[in-house]
Amino acid sequence: MLKLLERPFPDKSCIQRVKQLVSERFHLSEANIVPISELRCLEKGSQPIETVVTARYHDGSLQNWCIANPIQQVA
Repeated sequence: MLKLLERPFPDKSCIQRVKQLVSERFHLSEANIVPISELRCLEKGSQPIETVVTARYHDGSLQNWCIANPIQQVA
């Protein structure tokens, strides 16, 4: 059985920090939704954990960024 739920969740302060960085860098307003996820990457040669950031704009469009580091290491 996969041990998907045994992995600890990222610290909330790290998530808030990354949301703030992305919002400032891409001039997002508070009306934009910015979900952030940490995913295990199974591709050969990739980092084992990557951070995925999605910006949801008020017009319904999306923009995604994949960062090859865990949330704690995003700067």
